[in-house]
Amino acid sequence: MDVETQGSLGFPGGKRLLLSCGFRRADDTFGRLLGTAGQINITAPYHPRADDTFQVCAAGKPPRSYPAAGPEEPFTAAIRHIQAVLSGVEEPRELALDTSLRTAQALHDLHESAASQQPPAGPAPAAAAPAGTAQASTGPAPVA
Repeated sequence: MDVETQGSLGFPGGKRLLLSCGFRRADDTFGRLLGTAGQINITAPYHPRADDTFQVCAAGKPPRSYPAAGPEEPFTAAIRHIQAVLSGVEEPRELALDTSLRTAQALHDLHESAASQQPPAGPAPAAAAPAGTAQASTGPAPVA
């Protein structure tokens, strides 16, 4: 089992996904989208609450912050849509069939790349993996 993994995946059009995850990480889901003219920082991209924000940082302009969540609890709109699809009132907006294989392939490629560069069992190395590579440490998890 990977205790900690970090990697970089390249996609068509010069797009790149930088990913880091692990069991030794803080309970944090901060997200950052990097673009050619700035970045967007997201405090909670998956389950935003009332106090979460996204911040737009455009080159040469002051950062602008916006609320990341509306008045409803996370997933309320998605559940409402699923119910409408199941009752035949709406058509599905997106199907897992259309995205799952690509997502699974990207995660498989990251895992294979990391496995081919596997360091000896033990603590994760302090240095970051070079761009265009993936790295994993499968040393034992710390015991509390």
